[in-house]
Amino acid sequence: MTGTAGTSASPNVFPNWSDANTWLTQQVVGGVTITTANTVLNTLLVMPFVVPTARTFTKLYAQVASVSAGNSIQFGLYASNANNMPTGAPLADSGVVSAGTTGVKQVTGLSLALTPGLYFFAINGNASIGMSGFASGGAINILGHNLVGTTNTPIARFQYNQTFASGLPNLTGVSPNLISNTALNPIVGIQ
Repeated sequence: MTGTAGTSASPNVFPNWSDANTWLTQQVVGGVTITTANTVLNTLLVMPFVVPTARTFTKLYAQVASVSAGNSIQFGLYASNANNMPTGAPLADSGVVSAGTTGVKQVTGLSLALTPGLYFFAINGNASIGMSGFASGGAINILGHNLVGTTNTPIARFQYNQTFASGLPNLTGVSPNLISNTALNPIVGIQ
């Protein structure tokens, strides 16, 4: 299969995504509302996204929706392992970023070459900080479903216990909690 939108000719699982230049926390199919999604103290929120074609990204960003004077966020990007779980040290890490003003917080000047595959955005804060986010009802559940008894719940993200610090942790061998599709997910993006 080849890309059908624009001039991209590389193999692509999602051919019409080949010319997009911005990737957000989740790919969605519609019916998604942008709302406020809070970070969780001492919890790393990790959300999947797919890069359909090889490309180099230069910017990583998140958007603070509610002023949180004296508080901070950190956000980044992880690769996935053969089991479609986030792994290793972060591929990109914002470091500590003030949440004292609203608006887009970004890391620029990156030269992050990603090959097609599954990746994970991550974000945490030193408090419950209101971020722009998606209500995930229209999200593509690329992490699958969790069947417990007779309840089949789509998985929206992973969460890891992590004390807020100056850098994002290495996730190799760390087991996450699975969070259902009803969770609100902060938007993190790459461009």
